[in-house]
Amino acid sequence: MNDWRNRIGLFLVAASFAASVIWILVRPSPGDGAPTDRQEPVVIRFAHVTIHPGIIRAYDDAIRDYEKLNPGVRVVQMPVPIRMWSAWLRTQMVGGNAPDLADMDRGQPDEFLARYFLPLDEWVEQPNPYNVGTELEGRRWRETFINDLRSGRAYRVNLQQVYGIPFTIQTVRLFANANLLREITGSTKVPENYAELIALCHEIEAYSERTGRTILPFAGSVNHTHHYLNRLFGSQTQRLMNEPAVNVHRSFVPIVPEVYMTAYLAYLRGSWSWRDPAVASGLTMMREIAGYTTTGFLQLQRDDSLFQFAQGRALFLPTGSWDADTILAGVPFPMAILPVPLPTTDDGVRGSLTLGPISDLSETPGNAVGVARSSRHPEIAVDFLRYLTSQPVSRRVMQDSNRLSSILGVAPPESIAGFAPRLHGFPLGFHPGLTPEGSEAERVYRSLLHRLVSRGGSVEDFTDAIERVFPAAIMADLRRFNATARETSRVDDALLVAGWVGPEAKEATTSRRLDLMLETQTLRELAAAQAEWATANAQLSSQTPAAKAP
Repeated sequence: MNDWRNRIGLFLVAASFAASVIWILVRPSPGDGAPTDRQEPVVIRFAHVTIHPGIIRAYDDAIRDYEKLNPGVRVVQMPVPIRMWSAWLRTQMVGGNAPDLADMDRGQPDEFLARYFLPLDEWVEQPNPYNVGTELEGRRWRETFINDLRSGRAYRVNLQQVYGIPFTIQTVRLFANANLLREITGSTKVPENYAELIALCHEIEAYSERTGRTILPFAGSVNHTHHYLNRLFGSQTQRLMNEPAVNVHRSFVPIVPEVYMTAYLAYLRGSWSWRDPAVASGLTMMREIAGYTTTGFLQLQRDDSLFQFAQGRALFLPTGSWDADTILAGVPFPMAILPVPLPTTDDGVRGSLTLGPISDLSETPGNAVGVARSSRHPEIAVDFLRYLTSQPVSRRVMQDSNRLSSILGVAPPESIAGFAPRLHGFPLGFHPGLTPEGSEAERVYRSLLHRLVSRGGSVEDFTDAIERVFPAAIMADLRRFNATARETSRVDDALLVAGWVGPEAKEATTSRRLDLMLETQTLRELAAAQAEWATANAQLSSQTPAAKAP
């Protein structure tokens, strides 16, 4: 009996398999005249880390409108928490399951971009068709952005190509609790400079002591407070950054890589030190503001400071335009938005070290999104990027999400007009960590910052500690820069030769690109030679106490 049951089972399995094979062989494919209404839509997956509810809703609305214009396309939004992003993206790329569109300005190295993302130069030289009927109609796509796609988050100098399309720009400001400000001071006048800010901090302390209600000047966290501390320090190094001994080329250098390279080399030459008056003044101001900030803010996260501010237990919250939508939606009281109060030129010793008001021109567009090499529909992915960065759509998305657009002619939403970029002023000097996150100099700075800002810390304690490790840290960063520069130059050499002898060598577009490559390579090799010389000479004196690691 069991034998028969087994035979019947095997027969049914074989029959099902045969029927499946026959169906696959004889069924019509879309290319063979299958009905178009049965075709599966093209799916574009769009992954990003901007998980604030406002921007997700704004993207959803834009996606619905795009799908109406393109009925055969479906766009799937994939918000991913930033803490998971780096590991998640690498896993997806390596595993062959990459999204079609993904954030590419979250610290990804050039090698990663070159391997997993498409260069977009071909497309950015063409007009954006979704700008028809606007003031940007007919202009090359790259020319519709605030900085012509020249920022490092879009254009990678070492790779000589555009890899990302930035959606927004970010500026840093202070949110102020307007009700609390009136309660403490009798008015809603906000401080316009550092001296007025410190006077207000004293007034807040007196109010807390008089009423028995603990109010702090600043809500703080490791995410929020760094932005203000860096600006305090950078205001004091403005003049130092333009001293001939530090900035040998005597040029304003608002772009971060150039700033830290200039500051690195000057430090190794002995042109500035952690005991320089400008540096000491910056550290003193950082400690002063830290004393008016939530205790232990280096251990607190973004949500902690947002909660403290929303509860009315702090007057100010320093943050960037990227947080505006969350704060506007979650805070129950009226707020003022004001520029970060910094010393003015007439503010005694502090004023003598600064050049003047800070410009936001060094704030380059961000939230850049790239197209994965593995995308099955790169043309459609690029088309969706064009749609999102067209002037009318960007205006609507930014309005709905309270963000600042990277597109020309898109004014800030009225709700965050205080975050509008300031176009007049001077660039900041260098800040304590010198570089963005990920460098050895930034790591040692952050690991020692508690010695400066904690209740038991001091400027002297921090200075003593960082002097012991800083030389080794920046030499490690310079060695890494030199290694990258050498490898990139080898690749560029091959590309230049191929371009010069190739069939398109005489075409105007090719000639311009080769000239730019050659100029960039020359400047890179000059910077690498300077770094190599400084590193070698610093190593010769590495037996001095200041250059020894602890």
